[in-house]
Amino acid sequence: MYNRVMDNSKILKITGILKENLTSIHDGLELSDYFKLQEFIKPNYVINAGMDRITQSHIPMEKANIKEKLQYYCSYFGVYDFLRSVKGFIK
Repeated sequence: MYNRVMDNSKILKITGILKENLTSIHDGLELSDYFKLQEFIKPNYVINAGMDRITQSHIPMEKANIKEKLQYYCSYFGVYDFLRSVKGFIK
């Protein structure tokens, strides 16, 4: 990233918003409230397995059901597409 100074004066003038009413970068990027939510968007385990294979890491699997775990590990070890081509094996 580059250090940049943004001039919002034209936008503020048109919208009538005061500079003081803008959210700071730190507050705008704060994710702690997101992580406090009870339900997360379920990850796509197949896509994550591909990324994990590249980075030699693993995502947490505690909340994954057996089908999601199967999809993840099949994709991680590179057999997901083959098994998917077998009719009805993985949907």
